[in-house]
Amino acid sequence: MGERFRHPIWEEPAESQEDTRVYLAHYWRYCMACTLRGTLVSMSWLILRSRLHTR
Repeated sequence: MGERFRHPIWEEPAESQEDTRVYLAHYWRYCMACTLRGTLVSMSWLILRSRLHTR
């Protein structure tokens, strides 16, 4: 179970130019997913808070 959760970017260092590009692409996608999740959480938190304030 733990093996599946290891992200590909941390497995081994990139050696060639191609590897570096793949590494960056993986990293970028990972970052974007985290940012998106964080944004959604903060947005829903703000909406929730404003709803509580108006009530």
